[in-house]
Order: sequence, then C-alpha cells, then structure tokens
Amino acid sequence: PETRDTPAEALARKLRQMDYFPYESIEDEGAEFTVLVARRLQTGEIVFLGEIGDDIPLLERAVRKLAA
Repeated sequence: PETRDTPAEALARKLRQMDYFPYESIEDEGAEFTVLVARRLQTGEIVFLGEIGDDIPLLERAVRKLAA
C-alpha cells in the first residue's frame, strides 16, 4: 500500500523545493511589519524563502504565537 505524507511532511517537501536567497537579500523597503519565511539548511545556515507583508490575519496569528 502507498503511504501518504502527513500535511506537515507535504509542506516541508514543498518548502524544500523552493528557491532560497541569502538573508541579506531582503529588501530594505516594504511594510513596517511583515512575515518572513526562512529555512535552516543542514549546515545551520538560515536562508530566506519569501516575505508576506500584506496578509494582516497571518501577521496577527504570528504575533499571537510570538507573544504567547
């Protein structure tokens, strides 16, 4: 029987396939508050996957997690 990925495994696989950039490549201009998506490589290096600056509900959820 074929085994199916859990939602977390499927998401991790998708994120691993994304292009990544050095953390220093984040633009200086943009929203004052934003959600950054990063990945920690096996080497320990942290790389930048993308930025989500216009999703207020997502930002609110992230802030609740940080403030908990």
